[in-house]
Amino acid sequence: MTEESRRIRRKQEEEEAVFLREKQGLMNQGEALYQQKIETIRALDDLADRTRYYLQDFVADRSDLNQAFHMIGSASDEVTMVYRKEEDALTYKIEELEKKHRKKQAEYEQELLDTRGEQ
Repeated sequence: MTEESRRIRRKQEEEEAVFLREKQGLMNQGEALYQQKIETIRALDDLADRTRYYLQDFVADRSDLNQAFHMIGSASDEVTMVYRKEEDALTYKIEELEKKHRKKQAEYEQELLDTRGEQ
């Protein structure tokens, strides 16, 4: 293996390491986002349960209580919608990162073939 081939391989390995770190970072963001969604929905469910438990005997007009439950449900739906948008954005970033990585790896492979052809 020539010095030029070794240099290209080193660059290729460095690129691979950077790619894996960036991809892992994006995947960790996705996991953190999922945990935030779960915690938020649990908190909203807990709020609905506590509202029902503490206020059901004291509210004369059930429509106010139902409106509160509807608002909590809407908030939960909005959390889910925002999560999906963020998840889609992260998925897109990962796909773009992978596409860029594949292109770069193909360029390195071509460089290696070119250096072998010159020998």
